[in-house]
Amino acid sequence: MEALFGKEQFTFRIDRLNDPPGFSRVPDGAFVRGGYQPRYTRLSGVLMFRDLHPWKLHDTYACLYVHPQGQLPVPGALMRLPHAVAAGEQMKWIEGDDIGDIILGE
Repeated sequence: MEALFGKEQFTFRIDRLNDPPGFSRVPDGAFVRGGYQPRYTRLSGVLMFRDLHPWKLHDTYACLYVHPQGQLPVPGALMRLPHAVAAGEQMKWIEGDDIGDIILGE
């Protein structure tokens, strides 16, 4: 998440130190740059894997992170995978099919 949307940061107001800190992101991610402007909008999304091995695709976790300001939509076949989309200031996680089932056609 930090690589795509920026590092997490907590902010405190010097005149209200007893108030809880605010949470925000530094605009230094692949999808966001300074001034919170969209960045790399030619990317429709980023597909990330955990424990990717071609001989055990059913044990591989894959998640597609959809670029909120991407110029082109993500191809429909990829949207079958588990994916995350920005919903305002939050991420919405959507379950999907196992990548082994999609690639191997099972």
